[in-house]
Amino acid sequence: MDNNPHLIIGDQRVNVDAMSEKVEHDIAFLQERIQRLQQQSTPNDVVIKTYQSMLASRQSVLAWLRRHAGSSGSEETPVDGNETVVKQVAGQRGQ
Repeated sequence: MDNNPHLIIGDQRVNVDAMSEKVEHDIAFLQERIQRLQQQSTPNDVVIKTYQSMLASRQSVLAWLRRHAGSSGSEETPVDGNETVVKQVAGQRGQ
């Protein structure tokens, strides 16, 4: 077993470091894309807002991963030094 931190969400085992790296790449791509769109002679505001929404979503996911689900709407149960089981609290969703 590797020493990277993991979350168990439902029946999925998520490598936090690998997922964070993927999300960081998504964020960099979206930031670059937004900048390019804004520099066009006639920027498309609808497309820019869509990318900005996607960017905000990825940033939220990254923050959530970095705090290993924290306590905002979920319960953590340590499994071992590298894994955490995350359960949604009834009626609440993590933000």
